[in-house]
Amino acid sequence: MDYCFYGDESCHLENDGIKPMALGGIWCAKQKRIRIAQELREIKRRHNLSPHGFELKWTSVSPSKLDYFLEVLEYFFSSDELNYRAVLVPDKEKLRHSDFDQTHIEWIHKIWYDCIKHILNGDNVYNIYIDLIDCYSNERAKVLRECLVKFLIRDGRNPNNVGYIQNVNSQQIELLQLADFLTGAICHGQRTGMESQAKRLIVKRFQEEVNMSSWRTTRIGDVKFSLLVWKPS
Repeated sequence: MDYCFYGDESCHLENDGIKPMALGGIWCAKQKRIRIAQELREIKRRHNLSPHGFELKWTSVSPSKLDYFLEVLEYFFSSDELNYRAVLVPDKEKLRHSDFDQTHIEWIHKIWYDCIKHILNGDNVYNIYIDLIDCYSNERAKVLRECLVKFLIRDGRNPNNVGYIQNVNSQQIELLQLADFLTGAICHGQRTGMESQAKRLIVKRFQEEVNMSSWRTTRIGDVKFSLLVWKPS
């Protein structure tokens, strides 16, 4: 079966003064993606939001739209067709890029590798869409694909599990927007002094759904919600 994975980052800039960062993605069967996008737009309509003009994203969370975002969260957890995988970095200020002869953006692509290799399964084909980071993203996407293929070969598995990896813009892709929303909640839940009551409520509901009082690495076999809390060596 063909699957589509839609990934986005939150607080990933190197010197933004925010300690945690996260990246994560939604994945579903390719044949289901159009209907799921339509259902996400219908939720917008029910809350008097423009189905194409309003972008579902974490930075748009506000008290006036709280009911909408809570319904989106409920939609994800009630759907048997959607899964989510994320990597949380609790403190990116501890990173030592010079020790590993890498830039921050190159390191982010390594974390995408850790994120995506976990979901590759059986003879399924995974086509991967990641939100744009910089003008070199397409070149690095090729390197990411090569690394994932090598991982599968080393593991004695089917290298054709990895379809194509493409950098895209989230503005018109509902599932990528959903990835932005969930990943933003993961990152925000790691921050101290959360000033937004609406965002605090969403994080609380999220953690209740996954039975966590704070974020922790999930079990290897978890599929619906999978999280790796990454720490530097």
